[in-house]
Amino acid sequence: AFTPCRVFFKNQKKLRRQNYKARKKICADLESLCDSTDWGHKPDWEVIVDAIRQAKKQWKAAVPLNKKDWDTTNTRFDEVISKFAPHLERERERGVQFRQELIRKANELDSQSIRVAIDKAKSYQVEWKTVAVRTRKKKENQLWMDFKSACDRQFQRRAEMHKERDKQRQKNTEQRQLLISEIKSVNELSLAEIQEAAARLSDIQRRWRQTTYSGKGKSDPLEAEFNHELAKFKKLSKQADNLKLESLFQLLNSKAQICDSIERARYSTNSNSVVDESKLKWESISDNCGPFETRIQDRYTAACDMLEGDSGDDTKFVDQTNQNLEAKKSICLQLEVLADLDSPSAFAKERMQYNVMRLNEVMTKRAERSDPEDEIKNLQIEFWLTGPVPEEQFESINERFQRIRSALKSTANNK
Repeated sequence: AFTPCRVFFKNQKKLRRQNYKARKKICADLESLCDSTDWGHKPDWEVIVDAIRQAKKQWKAAVPLNKKDWDTTNTRFDEVISKFAPHLERERERGVQFRQELIRKANELDSQSIRVAIDKAKSYQVEWKTVAVRTRKKKENQLWMDFKSACDRQFQRRAEMHKERDKQRQKNTEQRQLLISEIKSVNELSLAEIQEAAARLSDIQRRWRQTTYSGKGKSDPLEAEFNHELAKFKKLSKQADNLKLESLFQLLNSKAQICDSIERARYSTNSNSVVDESKLKWESISDNCGPFETRIQDRYTAACDMLEGDSGDDTKFVDQTNQNLEAKKSICLQLEVLADLDSPSAFAKERMQYNVMRLNEVMTKRAERSDPEDEIKNLQIEFWLTGPVPEEQFESINERFQRIRSALKSTANNK
């Protein structure tokens, strides 16, 4: 009946001996750690604090013990812990001061830019965690709350900035969508109305530039849509310009043909009726040729005056027609080169000489670069403004010019 009791007491005795040895080892390990630590040269506080924490945990688990062993081990344990106490207290006070300084610096972040403040707040948080020896719980909690509050203010500033940025981004998006709708409405105008819409488009572009897109790492789909509509407007505007230019060309051509009729009337047997009919046609045209009206009017007036005072054998007139012919030949040659059209074989030498001259001018930088389209436009206008040519050359030079005109219009229509 007493056998189980004997076994129990025997096991208890064995356990108390094991606990006694365990406690002695705990004390010995702590004593060794304390004695081997160079307290004046940055000891590893994390290792020390963790060792004491684990020792206390193991100490509490090493029970039961004999009364005598309990007293002696507790005394020894208290003594070794007391050896750490002054060192821990100094480090604890240093940690408090260190974190108070972090709190002070964190509070000063309010006056710095958000980006700098956030970077520093994150850095301070890392530094905060380097303190291994904590103070009493109440003090520890107060320090943490003060520090957390200072850092949270910076993150709140960033959140508010992001919120405001998102709000502005949404506003910009809405503005951009409205501007896209506006440019689309412009593109729905007729070609005649498109000509008057340049100022409106400039205003749309100005307002577009005042908006911004801040989608990092992403292309702006609205930018692509706006550019598409802008390109569409430019194409329509070009078509409108071409339409307006062609209208000017037709008007100039009509007036030039009237001038041709009067200038050639000197070779006709019924010149008076030709002139009268031509004058009626001229007077029936109410439109003017804008900046070129004066010159075409001068050609018309000169033609009328020349016929009224013609003697039939005017050397000055012949010289002038020859000069005009050479001018028109030069115009046709330049147009053929600029438009990349073939010249009549009879003018192959002149074309080669003209190309060499242009090349020399470019190489010596004597020729200012100009828009080929502008040159082509101005040369055509100059052809119509140039006066009479010898009668026997009239058909050939005009046929050559009309071939060029037809090719130019065909090219323009295919663009």
